[in-house]
Amino acid sequence: MKAAPDQILRPKTLEEAGSLLERLGDEAGLLWLGARVEPPETWARPSMIDLSGLNLDYIKVDDSMVAIGGGTPIQNLTEDEFLAEAFGGLIGKASRRLAHYGLRNLATVGGAVMTRQGPPELALALLALGAEVVIMPGERSLALDDFWADDLALGLCLIQEVRVPRGPGGNKGWGLEWLARSPMDQALAAACAAVEVTGDKIALARLAVASVGWAPARVREAEMTLKGGSTSGWAQDDVARAVRSAVSPEADFRASAKYQQDMMVRLAGRAMAASLKKVGA
Repeated sequence: MKAAPDQILRPKTLEEAGSLLERLGDEAGLLWLGARVEPPETWARPSMIDLSGLNLDYIKVDDSMVAIGGGTPIQNLTEDEFLAEAFGGLIGKASRRLAHYGLRNLATVGGAVMTRQGPPELALALLALGAEVVIMPGERSLALDDFWADDLALGLCLIQEVRVPRGPGGNKGWGLEWLARSPMDQALAAACAAVEVTGDKIALARLAVASVGWAPARVREAEMTLKGGSTSGWAQDDVARAVRSAVSPEADFRASAKYQQDMMVRLAGRAMAASLKKVGA
């Protein structure tokens, strides 16, 4: 694929953008930057769609959810006053890990969610928080992990909005853990956990880890093991076995596959322990 497009299209409305995607199909690409800069030959298409005129840069909050526009710069997530407190500051903390300051001002939430094999922290946080995405064309809503499993959606859509549920619930806690060679290096391994506790029982648990496939994913077996269990004697060994079975990292110049897998298991345990500690368990 050549690096330079034949045309750049600038829709002014979501409806116009959706129509372009439907009409052009695989011939179209999106001019949205993620947190990992890829060479143009990997993403350029004959027709590139510039989404900057769609007014998708926003963070809206109501009693039931936080809605983040797909065109919102990643840096905005680190500076927003509400997100600094909501969810234990998890979204802002994860966003600061994605890239340096300059790139965070250029990369968008939609670009970060769409990028394959990019820095995992924000994706992990959104998974642990039960986020969903609203995509065009069609304005349909999908759970984030279902979206990543839908190759058709990935190839033909744009992220209109990411929605993170809030609303009432029990005592809640969150934990994010990662391992990298340096403070700004992409994580070798990372995990994020979220729990909701009623009394001394775990009413809800989400555990997301990297290196499950091309995108982070939730470890459903571990979540089912934790649900209904005690906060003080949670099934650490069962969770470790579930994570080890789920993750399949590939060896690279940074570390062997076994080392990455071992670290993923350890970090998943730490993330879950951290989330329980925040609820006083």
